[in-house]
Amino acid sequence: MAGRDVKIQVQNLAMGAADELNEAAEVWAYLVDLWARRVDLSDSEKTDMGEQVSSRVARFVVRSNSQSRLITSEDRLICATEPWRILGAKESAKGRSRSVEILAAIRSDGA
Repeated sequence: MAGRDVKIQVQNLAMGAADELNEAAEVWAYLVDLWARRVDLSDSEKTDMGEQVSSRVARFVVRSNSQSRLITSEDRLICATEPWRILGAKESAKGRSRSVEILAAIRSDGA
């Protein structure tokens, strides 16, 4: 297995000031920078109402520490300037190595 060679940033959702429709604006706040090992799991393309959309799912494995154990599906991660939606995070213990596995997805249309 390759080492942790991808730098990711984890952000959490913080509601900002109200916009012109008096709705809370979505603001992402910095949580932590981590080195990760990225494992691409799947990708797909589909055409929906004449528009082609592609998606990718990957697992990011990071060292377990006090900050990485706080990551939830309410957060997002940035990898190579692309925002990934976190589907879930779980602790993993294989031998002496303790890590957190983050399952994340990205779509070409940004949804």
